[in-house]
Amino acid sequence: MTSPVVSICLPIYNGARFLKIAIESVLNQTYSNFELIICDDCSSDNSPEIVEKYNDSRIKFYKNEKNLGLVGNWNNSFSYATGKYIKLMMQDDYLYPNAIAKQVELLELYPQASLCIGNTSVINENGDVVCNRNRFNKDGVIDGRMFAKKALRGRNLFCEPPNVMFRKETVNRVGEFDNSFTYAPDWDFCISISSIGDVAYTNDKVMDFRISDISETNRVLNQNAGASTLGDCDRMFLKHYNAKIIPLNAIDYAIFKTTVRLLALARVIVLRIRKKR
Repeated sequence: MTSPVVSICLPIYNGARFLKIAIESVLNQTYSNFELIICDDCSSDNSPEIVEKYNDSRIKFYKNEKNLGLVGNWNNSFSYATGKYIKLMMQDDYLYPNAIAKQVELLELYPQASLCIGNTSVINENGDVVCNRNRFNKDGVIDGRMFAKKALRGRNLFCEPPNVMFRKETVNRVGEFDNSFTYAPDWDFCISISSIGDVAYTNDKVMDFRISDISETNRVLNQNAGASTLGDCDRMFLKHYNAKIIPLNAIDYAIFKTTVRLLALARVIVLRIRKKR
């Protein structure tokens, strides 16, 4: 039986500091039937030179003619994907060696699942573990709309983009990441995907999310901290509330107001403190 192709999309922009670690975490996967799609968004550092040093036929390197921005480059990288499954990788994160193999295994086992997630860790710039997010103690599958509702009522349960593997067919149904969001494009996207299929999950550790002041995500959020964070959360909830695909009501919106908004506000405060230092 032939293993399905997995498209690992790695959009980059001035990510030279941790890029080698991210790329090699992909190349060192126990699962070998993948394509690594790297899209450089007009970097001014030596990110392109780092990529060009690799002599691996699985790497497909594209240079954007103009800067597309964070979400624009995510969508651009997806446009090159040819695999049955798609994973969005970040330039400063780390993928555990068995991540792809395990998520493919579960998506093959649960054909009704539109995506797969796992446990994760948060690391600092030195690679030290700040905290572990061990939310699952076994492998399994859960109703996607119920999981999406839970994610909308509290926090982004899908965690960071590299924690998620999507079916390409469901990505095609949902469409691109919503470029109107700055804070919540991946959160919104995962909710849309899970609303049309179940969510598979594993107790395996999938990835390390790196907290870094120089990351592309933090750069964008620092520019638009207040408006993007609180505004995105409100618009995201109302977008899915009005779509009426996920069973949401006024109570859910009240819970959202007192949880998601508080979490978003906390992030804004942290970002503003960082700016003053």
